[in-house]
Amino acid sequence: MNSLTLDSLATIAGPKPKRRAAFERRVASILADFDTIAARGAPADRALVQRLRAEMQPDLAATRPLFDALAAGIPCAGRLPRADVAQSARAVLADSAARHSEELHTRVEQRLADERSLFRFSLSGYATQLAVVVALALLLHRHRVRALRAAADAELDQLRRAALTDMMTDLPNFRSFVVALDAAAAHAATTNESATFAFLDVDEFTLFTESCRLELADQALLTIADVLHEHIPDAAFRVGHDRFALLRTADHSHASARLEALRAALAERLPMLTVRIGACSLSGPAAHAAMMRQEAEAALAAATRRGRNTIVVFGEASDLLGSPFTSAQTGAVCRAIATQRAEATFQPIYDLERDTLIAYEALARMPEDLGPLGPQEAFDIAEEIGHTHALDSACRAAVLRGAGALPPGVRLFINVAPSALVHRDFSPDALAAEVRAAGLDPGRVVIELTERADLPAATLAQHGARLRAADFGLALDDVGAGNAGLETLRRMPVNVIKIDRMVLASAVTDRASCAVLSAIVAFAAESRAEVVAEGIETAGELALVRDVARPAAPDARPRIHLVQGYLLERPAPMRPAGGAARAA
Repeated sequence: MNSLTLDSLATIAGPKPKRRAAFERRVASILADFDTIAARGAPADRALVQRLRAEMQPDLAATRPLFDALAAGIPCAGRLPRADVAQSARAVLADSAARHSEELHTRVEQRLADERSLFRFSLSGYATQLAVVVALALLLHRHRVRALRAAADAELDQLRRAALTDMMTDLPNFRSFVVALDAAAAHAATTNESATFAFLDVDEFTLFTESCRLELADQALLTIADVLHEHIPDAAFRVGHDRFALLRTADHSHASARLEALRAALAERLPMLTVRIGACSLSGPAAHAAMMRQEAEAALAAATRRGRNTIVVFGEASDLLGSPFTSAQTGAVCRAIATQRAEATFQPIYDLERDTLIAYEALARMPEDLGPLGPQEAFDIAEEIGHTHALDSACRAAVLRGAGALPPGVRLFINVAPSALVHRDFSPDALAAEVRAAGLDPGRVVIELTERADLPAATLAQHGARLRAADFGLALDDVGAGNAGLETLRRMPVNVIKIDRMVLASAVTDRASCAVLSAIVAFAAESRAEVVAEGIETAGELALVRDVARPAAPDARPRIHLVQGYLLERPAPMRPAGGAARAA
């Protein structure tokens, strides 16, 4: 109604067609709104529209002729619209608008309150649902993790079982046997209990396999496995095609009875086959896995020689082993290795011409409480049981502990077992680190390698070159004692050549041995190596050395430079202060 009033005043002020058209559009819009309200509104709204329409009709009827006259420029004879009609209409509409606005505001506030309540409820519901979903997800994840872990553990157990079990007989395999034998030997050594170990072979099983179907041979092995499991549960192993190993904690007499019962059970279940068994029983320090295997192998070989269906238990008859060493000696070496017990003595090496101290040779000894066992015997036993490197390391550690009092400027000769050189754990760099940790420079240390080595000369030369590259001096020991000396010297240039004492002892009375001595000295002179005459025990040997050492020319060096031996000084522990010259 306000807009209609403004359009009317604008048309009166400037009667233009555009303003008249705007007025007519406004009238048509208001009347259309009246019709809509009359058709859809509430009764009060329809009554209000009817009242407004009744008030507007006279004014519209008067206003249009006025606008026509103004547009034509002629005086208007009709009446003018009353101003109070518009004012009244506006007041009525304002009241209605206020009521509608208040109702609308109330409705909006109620709707907002309802929406907020619904939102809070929905949020609470969503939070609860989310918590439930998260809890279910975590539970499901935990269940899946447990399932995956269980599956992985089961697969690992299966792989572990496959790695430690013979798949055909379901007995523990060779790998399990090695672990069990080491554990049993260690237990017997520490508890002084007896451990019995046996090898069982099927007599002529290859011939049996060739003469029958393969299924029968497999069935025979399965039957043997069943009998072993019944009589020796958790202590039988399949370690070869037709070889089984048996391991029990029992003494000699009980072991024999159990083995006889086992043989009888096998004969009853497999009358077409016989077995041979070789066993040994060790206890205390003598119990060592390598020794037990050797004794059982020796007993099995003796059973094979005695014929089919035989049991041999290795007792005190160590000749079965074909070894000159007793179980007690082997046990002593094993204890020395296990406890890293070795003692070191040092024998002086003197300059023959100046009669002054030049070096010490370190000599390892076994402790007296382990029994009367010489160093060569100890290393022979260690070689036999496959522990040369371990014994060599124990002896070298004892030498380096005692070398802290070595006089300044004096060299140290250290023996290294040739077979230890090829061990996977031996390294010249690691040896140099050990020497430095003992307070010595590798340049003051001479590594002695014996001519008696079983290694080929080329292999010995290769490892000698690695030692020289690590700044060690190199000496070939026991030259003249074997047949490989010249070949080794040709392949491996050394700093020092040590003549075997038996060459000196024989050369005193034997012209041929004296010629060997002269040949060694001549070779050393050509190679510019120092020569040490070792093992001098008599005045005659020393006189011979001085005679051979006499230089060929007055201004030349002696041909034998250094000497050592019991005649000069016996080996002894290193004293805090070393002398500069030997006692007269």
